Amino acid sequence: MSTLCFGSFSRILKGATTTSNEFLIELLFTPFYHNDVTIDKADQSKLINSKKNVPVFIQNQADTPAITSMIEQYFRDHVVIHIKQSENYKLISLLVGIINGDNTIPEQQKSAFLSTADIEHLPSFLSDIFLYAIQQPNNLKENPIPPTPTDNSVYSIINGHIYLDGEEIKLPDALIPPENIEIEESTYILELLRAYADAEHIDKFTVNTIPDKYKRHLNEQRRYYYNTESVRRSVRDTGLNDQFEYFIKDTYDSIIDLCDQSHANGYERLLKVLQQAANRPRGRSLLETIPNLIGASEKKGACHILVNDGKIKWVITNE
Repeated sequence: MSTLCFGSFSRILKGATTTSNEFLIELLFTPFYHNDVTIDKADQSKLINSKKNVPVFIQNQADTPAITSMIEQYFRDHVVIHIKQSENYKLISLLVGIINGDNTIPEQQKSAFLSTADIEHLPSFLSDIFLYAIQQPNNLKENPIPPTPTDNSVYSIINGHIYLDGEEIKLPDALIPPENIEIEESTYILELLRAYADAEHIDKFTVNTIPDKYKRHLNEQRRYYYNTESVRRSVRDTGLNDQFEYFIKDTYDSIIDLCDQSHANGYERLLKVLQQAANRPRGRSLLETIPNLIGASEKKGACHILVNDGKIKWVITNE
């Protein structure tokens, strides 16, 4: 479970600025200082690292009219200006992830926070969270931003990066096709062999008997398949499985009419459909907004997944 406290709030805010711990603490708490009462410098690091609760004299002021009436404008004039513009979306996403993952926050309070979770309302969003956070026990759980999804997890895609409950998900490198064909490849590989045989007007080929002119093509199709399978496996544990299914469904919708048309042979159908898939426009899947994740090869590989799933074939009997 995520924890919204002063430590988690201030650490995320600090990551979006170039300020020091000392400067940030002074910046956030200046409205609360009166009669020369301040926070000791020795405690500043402890506050940010959730090793010490926010002083009572500050907590007691959080809901007073003197603070609530001015805090949004204070954040607008003095805090937001220190946030790097390139970090705005990530800052919002990280805080939204913590809010959604903290089961101790009342649902009505969560809704109020999330209603201002955008750039236009950033001063309000930050100041409201700040006033709430400073009144909470400043104790981070061991893993305040969980790396794997739970029933309450949320994901977002901001500026081409995936965040799960506020933590960026690092996608692994593409899979490399193994030297030997795996069992899960058998359906689309057999259909490729049927397409090659159909073009040559013979009954069948095996992987070992296809002419040299098809060997490179077969190897390229395996690369496409594994590139797409890499995407599937990468998002499998992130809560984005539905987005992968959107990608596959949009690929199907973009090629099925062409696939159902008459062609000279199965190989010709295969080539034309793959080209159609590669050139299709961006679909509904948020995965297609992530730079360098889905390109022409992954779109072609989606066709082979559709073959594996029995949705399309390259060779149509009695065509």
